[in-house]
Amino acid sequence: MRSLNPECEFVEGDMRSFALGRTFDAVLMDDAISFMSGRANFLAAFRMAFDHLNPGGVMIATPDVTTETFQQNRTVATPAAVRSKPDHIDVVFIENSFDPDPLDENFEATMIFIIRENGQLRLETDRYTLGLFSLDVWRRTLSETGFEVAEGKYTDGRDEYTVFACLKPE
Repeated sequence: MRSLNPECEFVEGDMRSFALGRTFDAVLMDDAISFMSGRANFLAAFRMAFDHLNPGGVMIATPDVTTETFQQNRTVATPAAVRSKPDHIDVVFIENSFDPDPLDENFEATMIFIIRENGQLRLETDRYTLGLFSLDVWRRTLSETGFEVAEGKYTDGRDEYTVFACLKPE
């Protein structure tokens, strides 16, 4: 990301507990918020974002999946974008979502990377436990944090997502 955005400052930290000592007009919480398993972690991440916003600042949050949109054992295969990979490497991403316990607020995401570098095959895997919350939990948590919440829909051509635009009151 740094090479793609050299003008941006990158700070590594835990989104539940970081303290930069400054505030901003906008915060984007996209994919990383999915890693907040458990409501305490979920709430802590939003509180940190709230604390780092100027009055009148906006946070945008987009859940990758909610209990309303979750599909058990959904599997999606995606080839790497041609413009973003070297000629000697081909990559296919396979992602599977599975909820071993529908009574909790988590699911597991397994990623398989099929990589051919100079014609040589390599497989890599990652497995994550991600948070799975209902839209009502999203709305309630954002409101409890202190945000004024508006929501809309975004479609990427394949899937539809809810987008939360959250205003920190002046």
